[in-house]
Amino acid sequence: MVIWKGEGDKSYVPLELRHQELTSALSLLTPDTPKTNISFTDVLPATDLLQYVNFPSSSCPTPAQFSSAMGRCATPRSGYFLLGSGDSFSSAAGDASSSLPSPFTSRELETASWSLRARDYRGRKFGNHLRSPLRSGVERASIIEAADFTTALRGPVKLNDPELALFSFILPPNNATETSNSSYLLLRQFCFGFNGLRKYDPNTRICVTSTPLEPIAAFSMANVGMVTNQSAVLDPYCGSATSLLASAALAPACRTVGIERDGPWLVNFTEVKSDFTSRNLPPPQLIRGDCRESSARQLARSESAPSGFDVILADPPYGKRERKDTESEPLFDIMSMIIADKLAGTPLLKPSGRLVVFVPVPTSETLESGLTGPEILEKLAVTSEIMDQADLKLVEPISAQRLNKSISRLLLVFTSNTKK
Repeated sequence: MVIWKGEGDKSYVPLELRHQELTSALSLLTPDTPKTNISFTDVLPATDLLQYVNFPSSSCPTPAQFSSAMGRCATPRSGYFLLGSGDSFSSAAGDASSSLPSPFTSRELETASWSLRARDYRGRKFGNHLRSPLRSGVERASIIEAADFTTALRGPVKLNDPELALFSFILPPNNATETSNSSYLLLRQFCFGFNGLRKYDPNTRICVTSTPLEPIAAFSMANVGMVTNQSAVLDPYCGSATSLLASAALAPACRTVGIERDGPWLVNFTEVKSDFTSRNLPPPQLIRGDCRESSARQLARSESAPSGFDVILADPPYGKRERKDTESEPLFDIMSMIIADKLAGTPLLKPSGRLVVFVPVPTSETLESGLTGPEILEKLAVTSEIMDQADLKLVEPISAQRLNKSISRLLLVFTSNTKK
């Protein structure tokens, strides 16, 4: 089970992007678990911020693998393992007891510190801080009624930072979902999303630009791109290099390269590199130039990726589209670069590489209303012939993120059809 972060308007971080980030991280760390075999179902009918993550029994990741995937991701808050369920605290505890000693180790049962806290979701409000204080009696009742289970835990009780963080979730009566009809759940909290995301907030940056990419979007892009320590990563519109900073945070040994056409009075490369070194991360190779020019792309390849990049993360400027300028579509420009370099025998994207790009669209263009992936690409001036020439395949679903009243952006993910 996952509790997602719910800051602000959820259309800003759409559910499709949350799912895409976590499933990509799981696919990276557990290649035997295809993304198509992972599904999500709501725990509560009233909100999608609390969801079950469902796997087929034949390819279920271990708790350690799931925890590692969660630890890479910016959109989840915390993860839970369902121990038992029922129509009361005691029946949920009995369900959990019937599986003992699984999923605990003998050491955890004998010596690990533990706590049991209650979360009451029967009210109208849903949030990370919703809880039942002891004076309400709910948490005390959960501890008493769960005695069949808690007596198996022989370690000390520790309310702050216990080794076994156990929770009773109380759901509304008749809480019918696709996964469970139970109103009482007993769970173990065992993992969290990426730790320290605030260290990458725009107000912490040395290089300050007018339109920085938000950390939650940058980390999501890097995860959807499946950046690893072996990856060579390019951002052709790097700006203050937030996407590369996120990539280096997730995979410190990866090679990062950025191209930026604005002058040093707008984007100071010394300050950009200081944002990396001040966080003990290796600085990127930065190139002053226009990514649409082959010379800039060749310089990007020359030192860090002579055979091409494993991942391209692109967040092109939005201003021109917002003013409905007549310049070419950003996605068309990116495809043109990939095609030109492929024809020249100096591919920009490696076989099996991934292209992850935010594409700005006016909010008035309802691209997400029932259109298929190819139809969306056609509206963005990318035809099937262009896709064939670029040797790319669109990965669905497509996430639509509203930025303000006049502009939204789509997160498009492509993979190279050419295999390694």
